[in-house]
Amino acid sequence: MVPNEPKLSIVIPVLGTVDELERTLISVLQCRDATSEVILVLNRPYDDPYALGDEVRFIHAPPSSGWVDCVNLAIDECRAPIVHLLACGATVEENWTDDPLAHFNDPIVGSVTPLVVEPEATDIVRCAGVAYDTGGRRRVVARGENVVAIETLARQAIGPTFVAGFYRRELLLAGHGFSSRVGDLLADVDFALRLQRSGFATVLEPAAGVRFADNSVHIAGPWQSGRNAERLFRRHITQNGWLGSLARHAMIVASELWPLLPLRTAVPRIMGRAFEWLTVEPLATEIAPAPYTHDETISLPLDRGPGTNERRDSLYRRSA
Repeated sequence: MVPNEPKLSIVIPVLGTVDELERTLISVLQCRDATSEVILVLNRPYDDPYALGDEVRFIHAPPSSGWVDCVNLAIDECRAPIVHLLACGATVEENWTDDPLAHFNDPIVGSVTPLVVEPEATDIVRCAGVAYDTGGRRRVVARGENVVAIETLARQAIGPTFVAGFYRRELLLAGHGFSSRVGDLLADVDFALRLQRSGFATVLEPAAGVRFADNSVHIAGPWQSGRNAERLFRRHITQNGWLGSLARHAMIVASELWPLLPLRTAVPRIMGRAFEWLTVEPLATEIAPAPYTHDETISLPLDRGPGTNERRDSLYRRSA
């Protein structure tokens, strides 16, 4: 690393209120290591009343930008080899980045998942990463569980959630960032699956103290949510086998027609799924590598050294 260049880029996409922004920013600036840089990505005006230009880099995104758009803008601007994504509204503790950064000494580690807890009840888990059911459903690991259950739940996570995560920048660049094709809410699990497909591991780090209560990601309407969910399923269907995935997927889709769901939500969501299956886009197994084409590359052909699979399995056992 070149002298005076940061070892960590902390990226905060500002999608919440000014109060949430300032709460997160104060926390980060008080607790960060001197060798890290802080990047704010704003899709709204901000006057910088505290004159933080010497401590924070500001990137301005178009007003309609969501989480994916803001994060992808920042990835190109980061100067450190490790990128830490942190949701607006989150707060952190002293030295919260030390243990996550240490994991990247192992080249098999592509991402680190910090343990995120509720702000007023720190023994209750907000999220311990994201998981993916075979049928195509994103699931937040350990939501609402007591922190004592983490050891048994750690292996379920395949990557960080949008709330907080650490990534190798070279992998973010190689994968052309997060996919806008699956929407803000599914982009985290989509990228986690892409890293997993390429042989990289994620590590859950309980010592990384992050607190978060609010949802700072755009949730699309039922029609678009249905399309996004179907795109996610289609692009990763071969990862867990066609027959098992399709059978499980049918159960998930059927659950969306459960009588307790409002018709105004269930019907357009199912129609969005059906519309996506009727499109002529290719199934997403190997996708065009150029950014802003049909989709993003899934295979990330980086050299991870000998014994990759064995070391990844050992790493999962240690993190559990």
